[in-house]
Amino acid sequence: MIVYILRRILYAIPIALGVSVVCFSLVYIAPGDPLQTVMPPDATAETIEIVKRAYGFDKPIPMQYLMWLGRLMTGDMGQSISTRRPVILEVTGALSNTALLALFAVPLSFGLGYAMGAIAGCFPGSLLDRIVTGTAVPLDRSDVDTDQIIPAEWLKRVERTGFGQGLFATWRDDRNFVLNDEAYAGATILVAGPNFGTGSSREHAVWALMDYGFQAVVSPRFSDIFRNNCTKNGLVPVVVESGVETTLLTAIQADPSLEITIDVDRRTLEVPAIGLSVGFPLDDATQERFLEGLDDIGITLRDEAAITTFETTRPSWMPVS
Repeated sequence: MIVYILRRILYAIPIALGVSVVCFSLVYIAPGDPLQTVMPPDATAETIEIVKRAYGFDKPIPMQYLMWLGRLMTGDMGQSISTRRPVILEVTGALSNTALLALFAVPLSFGLGYAMGAIAGCFPGSLLDRIVTGTAVPLDRSDVDTDQIIPAEWLKRVERTGFGQGLFATWRDDRNFVLNDEAYAGATILVAGPNFGTGSSREHAVWALMDYGFQAVVSPRFSDIFRNNCTKNGLVPVVVESGVETTLLTAIQADPSLEITIDVDRRTLEVPAIGLSVGFPLDDATQERFLEGLDDIGITLRDEAAITTFETTRPSWMPVS
């Protein structure tokens, strides 16, 4: 976690410098001469020169920038050329309004987020439920079998919940295992190497991944049984071409906050930050399962009326259950 925080701080330094260059450049990009706003129309050449020296406009532009940046880092933002007041006072005067906006914006954003999540849960197949968007965990391993996903000792449970605690249980004993890295906390997508989900046919592997919070798994290749279990339980198996997973793994390791979007309706995986957009195979029947939020029982209940009608015509001597 400390390494992640330090990395983010280092990333912030060039970004802050870039923003400062843009802000400073606005003085020269904006039309007109800023000195004209503080000088009378009949100002003499001598007066103009004095004002230039006072504001540092007589020095080379790189020197002006360094002087401005130095003062900025000490809290001296200079003096407003329109109000003649220190800029720091102009800024602090507006902070109360900014704080008031934040006070209303934060609870509003949380409220909308929970509401949208509830709508997606209550109305599967709606627009909110067709797209998986979030950060990812980079599992840079190939040939991961179901016993590694959920060890056999966890199969004694009689309910389908709680398996997230046992996900990759053996590997999680290693403090350096990727799921133990807080930088990837809250991720909803798992990116893995080829041949993911091989081995036994235990459905518990899919339950464990979903119980942990994953909504999709990305890999160049899944075992057929594991992929089938995914589609029956609502975990999106995204099959990408070989090499795409390497690009994703590298990008996620470099930036754990990288956002990935998986659109089931369009059958695409997109990572705008690195310019990646690829399609993935998903047959129409499986796509319909995801879009409508259906499992095997749900698909059967689509024909409930026909089943009821058939049952009324069955001979009375035949068993009813």
